[in-house]
Amino acid sequence: MVRKGNKKDAPLIADWAILYIQNYLNIRTQRYAPDKSEKALFLTKYAGKAKRIATNTIERFVSMYSEVRSISRQ
Repeated sequence: MVRKGNKKDAPLIADWAILYIQNYLNIRTQRYAPDKSEKALFLTKYAGKAKRIATNTIERFVSMYSEVRSISRQ
């Protein structure tokens, strides 16, 4: 991935998550029909067009699912 300042980085992905990402990739093109120039992995549809998911949306998802996971462990 490319960060601010055009710095390249490789995100760490847990082994158990690989299957989920592969499944998502199988439906990504059909569901979102992104432009060939779209490099973002995770997309949303806005006004009929595929757009990258905003950083704050990802942060909300992580927070929400972390909280749910924490509650289910109790």
